[in-house]
Amino acid sequence: MRMDEKGFKLNINRPVVQLLFYLGFCYQQQDQFDKTIGCWAHIRTGSAGKKGGNAFAWASLGLAISNGDPESVRGLLYVLLNRAKAHTAAGRNDDALADFQRVYVYAKMAESNSELWDSVFRQVVAWVTDELGIPEPKGQ
Repeated sequence: MRMDEKGFKLNINRPVVQLLFYLGFCYQQQDQFDKTIGCWAHIRTGSAGKKGGNAFAWASLGLAISNGDPESVRGLLYVLLNRAKAHTAAGRNDDALADFQRVYVYAKMAESNSELWDSVFRQVVAWVTDELGIPEPKGQ
C-alpha cells in the first residue's frame, strides 16, 4: 500500500458505482430512504446532495463497516484517501489532516471485526501512521 502520483493504491474489484449501489441497497433495507436516494442520486449526477460528498462517503464507510463488507470498505477508503490527497495537492492541509485522522476513528469501529481489521485497517493505519506520520487525533 502506498501513495503515488495517481493516488492511494488499494486492490479493489468493484467500481465505485457498484459500491454506491450496494450502499444504497443497504440503506433501503434499513428504511433510511433519504440516504438511499442520496446514494443513487450520486450515481446519476456525481453529486452527493446537501451533505456534501465527504460527509456522505464517511457515513457510507461507517455503514460498510457495520455490515462487515471488506470489499466496500476498501473501495470507500480508496475514494476517501484519494480525496485527502487532493486536499493536500490543493493546499488544504487542515482538511487533508482531518480526513487522514478520521481513518483512526473508523479503524476503532472495525477493531471488533477481525476480518476487517486484519484485511483492511491494520495496513491502512500503519500507512497513515508510519509512512505519512499523521498523528492519532487527541481524545481517541
